[in-house]
Amino acid sequence: MAEKRDKTNWLLWAVLGIVIYLGIVGNAIGLDKLRAFFTDTTALNNIGDFLAGIFAVPAFLLLAAAVLTQRQELIDARDQFDDSREVTAAQLGQIEKQNKLAHKAAQANYKLAIFDKRMAVYAKLQECSLAIIADRMLDEKTREMFYTATESANFVFGDDITKYVTELRERHTDFYIAEHRIRYFEKKRQSVPLSIADESNLDASSDLKEKVNIWLMNNFTFAVLEEKFTPSLKLPVDIAADDEKV
Repeated sequence: MAEKRDKTNWLLWAVLGIVIYLGIVGNAIGLDKLRAFFTDTTALNNIGDFLAGIFAVPAFLLLAAAVLTQRQELIDARDQFDDSREVTAAQLGQIEKQNKLAHKAAQANYKLAIFDKRMAVYAKLQECSLAIIADRMLDEKTREMFYTATESANFVFGDDITKYVTELRERHTDFYIAEHRIRYFEKKRQSVPLSIADESNLDASSDLKEKVNIWLMNNFTFAVLEEKFTPSLKLPVDIAADDEKV
């Protein structure tokens, strides 16, 4: 950025020089001689040559002043262009910095949103685990809460937890199917005696329900949930935008 610009008024200096020049010429020739020359001379050519000679220097001074003034204006325009270019560069740098800050803020909001969703899934699964341990069974309310909690788990957790949640859903599905079959055969037994095949299916369903129940008691506890989910439930350490690094 230009620190100091030339503010010389060349036209004023030219006029001052012309006045001094005319004063010197007039003093050298004398006012009486000048008056006599214009009074007595009848040849226009002589008068024209005299005036051309006298005003050649003022004309040169005015031309030089015009050239210097134009040069000064061009320098000023160049300096202003340099200043505007520096200002524009600074503005672009500020915009880029703001864009980076906005990008980091969006990333932070995204990470916090993912964290909130993960915490919601984890809390719901804990609630389901507590209900199963307390009642030693998977009732309809707990089942609905479980499926609601795990429905979005695949979209917010990594492959390890997704695999675990998928296995949980499969076990819950097995439990639900076994329970449904048991109810079906027990209801049927109230009307007619069960066939050997039906008794076998009923026993198989009861065994499956018991195995799933044991598996849930061992693999769907607070301790297991904490072990599986804790690594994914830590707040990101880089969610704050650092101005010095932007």
